Amino acid sequence: MSICFQTQIRWMNIIYSINPLIKSIMTKKISLLILIVCQFAWAQPRKMSFDKMIALKSDYLTEKMELNDSESAIFKKVYSEQERKIHEFRMENIRANKKQFQSNPESITESMAEIHIQEIQTHKRTILAMEEEKTANLLQYFSSKQIVSMMIHEERFRKELIRRIRDKKRENNHKD
Repeated sequence: MSICFQTQIRWMNIIYSINPLIKSIMTKKISLLILIVCQFAWAQPRKMSFDKMIALKSDYLTEKMELNDSESAIFKKVYSEQERKIHEFRMENIRANKKQFQSNPESITESMAEIHIQEIQTHKRTILAMEEEKTANLLQYFSSKQIVSMMIHEERFRKELIRRIRDKKRENNHKD
């Protein structure tokens, strides 16, 4: 039995103990209200946390790279640490910069735009350096062939994730 249904039953029992006239009026209204609230609560799409996504991604990669248990543990540790650093950098810098200019793009002066472009390019170079660091760290434990396999499967994972997100959006749009 769902939590919403149990909540609805509790409310109805409380209402039944009240005056019968109020009971008949309020039962319908409260039942409808609880039903609507429960529908919205359960219908909200859940966003995947970054940690869960990295866990799924590293599991996928270790499977595709055919790593044994000890290699898999090393890979997941190094990979997760490096991915977290890159993610945190993106969150702190790039998204903050975008929000600053996306809120009112008409108010940007030419000199502000030039500075913004330079900052974005600097952030992209930093991310590239972080990706190179990730590869260098992984090369301490794995062969170049395994790293190339990882890179190929990272791209496949990304494409599959995007495809699933699009499919889910289409599915949700058809339900409405």
